[in-house]
Amino acid sequence: MNIPQLPTDNLYKFMALVGVLVTLASLLFPGYQLFEIGRQQITAETEFEVLKERGRLLEAETEDLDRERNELSRDIVELKNRHNTSTKDINALDARNIMYRQRYAELRTKRSEVLANASLVGGKLEEISRLLQWATYSLLVTVIGTALGLTLAFKGFNLWYQRVQIHQDALLRKQVHESET
Repeated sequence: MNIPQLPTDNLYKFMALVGVLVTLASLLFPGYQLFEIGRQQITAETEFEVLKERGRLLEAETEDLDRERNELSRDIVELKNRHNTSTKDINALDARNIMYRQRYAELRTKRSEVLANASLVGGKLEEISRLLQWATYSLLVTVIGTALGLTLAFKGFNLWYQRVQIHQDALLRKQVHESET
């Protein structure tokens, strides 16, 4: 692939084209950065909403588990108060207790995952907040870079025209006029 090179045959042309490139870079780069920050913010906010929904679902599961625990406690008390308790009843309560403990352990694991992910998303949102603060400085860089680039481009094109091109045009007109006569 052949990359075009800036003309270096004339310092003024080079200066003018560098000014144009500085202007373009000053305008495009911060815009791209803001676009990326916005994309990251949308992603993080979406993740946060998903985590909030998972938290609500875990809360509902916790309520169900609390109800189950209360029923299990009530059944244990009833079983203790009975005088004729069968092994089948005790085994059924033990099985329910084991299932309750397994669901409780799973719920704790899910809750830990949600809290860890919430912490990560919080970190992302904090990073985005800092990047947005940086964006205000980026605006200053944009203004300064654009002003510098435009000044450099204007000065380069002006000097090129005044010191080089005007004389080349005059010489060309003279050669054309001489060839016609």
